[in-house]
Formats: sequence, C-alpha cells, structure tokens
Amino acid sequence: MNYLLNTKTHPSAEDIYNHILSIYPNISRATVYNNITSLKEADMIQEITIEKDKARYDANLKPHAHFFCNVCKSVIDINLDSSINLSNINLGDLIVESCHIYFYGVCDNCSIEKRLQLIGIETYE
Repeated sequence: MNYLLNTKTHPSAEDIYNHILSIYPNISRATVYNNITSLKEADMIQEITIEKDKARYDANLKPHAHFFCNVCKSVIDINLDSSINLSNINLGDLIVESCHIYFYGVCDNCSIEKRLQLIGIETYE
C-alpha cells in the first residue's frame, strides 16, 4: 500500500511485485498478488483496465480520469474539472456505482518525437 501511495506510475501487479521483491527478497509473488486483491476488495485501491491485457493499480481514489500514451505506454492522472456536471446526464432509474474515463493519445514526452517522425525527420538516441 505504501508503494502505491507514493507512486504516480500506475504499476501492474508484476511491477509491484518486482518493487517489493527488491526490498523483501524472500516475499512470494502469491503474497503480493493476494495483498493487491485484498486492497482492491477493501476499496483501498482501484484497478485500472486502460490496456486490454494488463491491469494497473492506483491508490488515488479521488475522482479523476486517466490518459494512456500509445507510444511509451505510460498512464497519467487527469484531474476532472469541476465544470463537468454528471448530474445533467439523465440515466433514468439506473444507479451509477462507478465510472472510469480513459483518454488515449500521445503524451508530452513522446509528442515531439512523433511529430518529427510524421514530417519525415528521424530521431536517434
């Protein structure tokens, strides 16, 4: 939980395991995965399914959206402006229990390189 509270990277279960393993070399993968499941079931963390085959985790439970960079695969928090008024949406008798908003595109770090590639300029590392 401390790791998730102190990271903005939205790590996968495997990322969390690898980080915890570097601190506690004898910890099992099952222990980490079971703790992730327990934290999720206790509504202490949220699971982000912004990628098809990879769940990520976030300890920030305040309402916010996520942005996924199609180039570097990073996930970035997007604060929702208070002007977004969901109460104007007529859902009839439906009861909304949760909402996930995902944006997809190219992050600032990748956009310069992508723009150069679009106009035919190769970039080298």
